[in-house]
Amino acid sequence: MSRHDKRMKSCDQCKARKVRCSGREHREATSCLNCARRNEACHFSLLRKPQRLKYRADVPATTPAVHLPSLSDDTHQTLEANDAPAISEATQYDGLQELHLDRLLAGSCLGSARQAQCESLQTLGVFGSEYSLTFFSEARLASLGLRLGHDRISKIRAQMAAIITQRMRTVERVPAPACDNDRCRVFGASDTFITTCIRAYFEHVHPIYPFLDRSQVESIASGPQLQEKLAIDKAWSALFFGILALGSQYNDGGSFQPTNNVAWKFFSTALAIFLDLLITKASLVSVQAITTLAIFASNVSCMQFEYALVAEGVKKAQMLGYNRLSTPGNDARNRTFWVLFCLEKTMTFTIAKSSSIIDSDISSALPVQEDQAVGHEEFDSFLTLIRLSRLFSRIYASLHSVSIRGRPRDYFKSTIDRLRDELECWRMSIPPPFRPGQGFRNHHHFQTAQMVNIYIRFHYGYHNTMLHLNRAALHLRHPDTDLSKTVSDIMRTTRSILEMTKCIDVQPYTPLWILAAVPLTALFVLFDLVIDNPSHSDTAANLALLDIGSGHFSRIEYASQGTLPGSILSEFAHIARCYVREKTQPQSDSITPGISALVSPTTALAPTGPDQVSKVVTQVGLPTNDPIQPNAANWPLQADAEVLAGTDILDLFGSYLPEWNEEWILGAPATTLAS
Repeated sequence: MSRHDKRMKSCDQCKARKVRCSGREHREATSCLNCARRNEACHFSLLRKPQRLKYRADVPATTPAVHLPSLSDDTHQTLEANDAPAISEATQYDGLQELHLDRLLAGSCLGSARQAQCESLQTLGVFGSEYSLTFFSEARLASLGLRLGHDRISKIRAQMAAIITQRMRTVERVPAPACDNDRCRVFGASDTFITTCIRAYFEHVHPIYPFLDRSQVESIASGPQLQEKLAIDKAWSALFFGILALGSQYNDGGSFQPTNNVAWKFFSTALAIFLDLLITKASLVSVQAITTLAIFASNVSCMQFEYALVAEGVKKAQMLGYNRLSTPGNDARNRTFWVLFCLEKTMTFTIAKSSSIIDSDISSALPVQEDQAVGHEEFDSFLTLIRLSRLFSRIYASLHSVSIRGRPRDYFKSTIDRLRDELECWRMSIPPPFRPGQGFRNHHHFQTAQMVNIYIRFHYGYHNTMLHLNRAALHLRHPDTDLSKTVSDIMRTTRSILEMTKCIDVQPYTPLWILAAVPLTALFVLFDLVIDNPSHSDTAANLALLDIGSGHFSRIEYASQGTLPGSILSEFAHIARCYVREKTQPQSDSITPGISALVSPTTALAPTGPDQVSKVVTQVGLPTNDPIQPNAANWPLQADAEVLAGTDILDLFGSYLPEWNEEWILGAPATTLAS
């Protein structure tokens, strides 16, 4: 049989019934088992050779289209760098791909049910539904408990889960709708404050999510018909108060806690009107209002409303047909849909949930950003975010959906490799000053806070996605996978994420996935790497980066005035240091392995007598006989050597430091101290 006479493995009759075809048992067989049992004619169609896509010549070479294998109904759309999609003469998508539901309906319920319950890659994330903590499984917690000799990780995880649960239940009841008079008064806000909030919105939020017409909003807000507009148009009222809620956060009106601050008052009023929008006829203004509220709910203070708002906005946008528009890309309906696309894909990727947007059903033109947020003429930051959001959808459909479970490891390996190639193509499409992976510098392009914000989004989007794919490859343990290289890539990625925490603006308006989700993932993964290999050559640097990550969450606790107790994550750095010290240094008789990690640093490293001091000094390896140089404060440092035994400024937090005495400060003579 020539290469042009190859036949399909399934006959036409079995494909039409969507049942498994046994094929021809041998060359002499004329039909499959199903057709033979039904006494039907069995016909195997010729295997058509797939034709290559003909791309337009004006597509930039730096951002080539990457097409993944046919996996599900979500993964057959090729994302291109140009606004208009390329048209192929023959598509590889025939609309009849077998899903898990088809296997259930075909009658193989037992096998399909077992396949659906098998181990998947969906447990690789940190957060689950409603941001529940899913990183440390019960098996992993038991393994860490045996290795560390205590259950502090389990207790910390329980504390974090309780904090998240309490945060999700902070607002149990939706505020009652405000009367028309209250909406007209705008809570007594002055015209100057309203103008300031609107200006702040279009300076900070609009460059990232450009879906509103600034001139139209400002003309209505500053016009004489504002009060009448607020009284009769509920959709525009919700949009107006959503803009004020977002803009007031940049004028010291926000808070990490949903309290009586200015931003929350505006948001709660718009949220009350949102209930009316659920039962009224959908319109462009109502979808824009819900989109504005969804952007506000992406921060920490309102994360309990994020899923409901984003889902409702996406539902109304698709119901109005915004995903199938034939209008130009700069149309307000197009822009609104693509903003919801980015919000929904980012949220579902963070919490490892399926998207409610069917990517294969999108034909709307891509928008062109006129006012570039990063000040680069040839770079469209909004289009770059859309491409990354599309990649999030491809990852879920090809690695986490139920229909691909049970496939061989070769499939997962090839798919992960293709996704990594596509992610690298996305990274290379970004200009060098803003390209992830090149390190953050005080470049002349980063002249505004908006530019830094855009860069952090690209940086965290790239490294978080690469970390996810590398962890998936490590989890599969394919024979052809270089595990040592994969682990090194994971370590390098987590370190890049933690190094960038110093650039995060710890403010209420920072999205949750940037403020906490991505740094928390990097902190947990790096902690796992340190515990698994405490003798690694980069362990000292990794411990320092764990301290940096812990410091970031301590900054969050300080900025939130204690409402977000992020300092509990410093326990991970302390546990890792104690474990590394126990494994890499000889143990003293007074310290039992596994016990030193159960006590605080001051209890474990603050001995009470000279003998114990000398033991700790010998264990840690600190110099004790170095000559002491004269010091400018004229303190009596030449006193008894036991006073400063073990003190080393390079290891100040891991050594013995004696209690300060008032006589030292008053400059008492050495003989007094010695006596």
